[in-house]
Amino acid sequence: MAGGDRGEVSDGNAREIGRRLIEAEALCATRGERLNRPGRRVLKALLSTNRPLKAYDLTYALGDGGRSAAPPTVYRALRLLMGVGLVHRIEILNAFVACRFAGEPHRAGFIVCETCGAAEEVQLDVLPPQIEAGPDDRLVVEVSRRCAACEAPGT
Repeated sequence: MAGGDRGEVSDGNAREIGRRLIEAEALCATRGERLNRPGRRVLKALLSTNRPLKAYDLTYALGDGGRSAAPPTVYRALRLLMGVGLVHRIEILNAFVACRFAGEPHRAGFIVCETCGAAEEVQLDVLPPQIEAGPDDRLVVEVSRRCAACEAPGT
């Protein structure tokens, strides 16, 4: 993955990822979809990091034997995952993150750290009437600033 972000996954994190993958399969089933192998691998890669990943980075997550996967495979998986609400696209980065609130109806906004690249998803519960978006409208709320960890003294 880009920037050496492929670190080891702790046992606790591995269990959490496994739990989220099981929930994702159930969510897909309730929406008449099936979480196929490429979709599962893309979601697992996104769940394994707190940073948004570009589609190019995800080609390695789907690759076998040191070869990257074909970009259409990654984009099909991302389209499925976004369609069922398991993944969001962060416009300002042209990158993707796993949804923190999968299965809960919500509008998502993001705070993206200018320094470390971490992205925090926030629920946008109430919008002013003048910007209320309809079901066919696209609403994008992204704030680019330093995160709390990067703002902390000594960082």
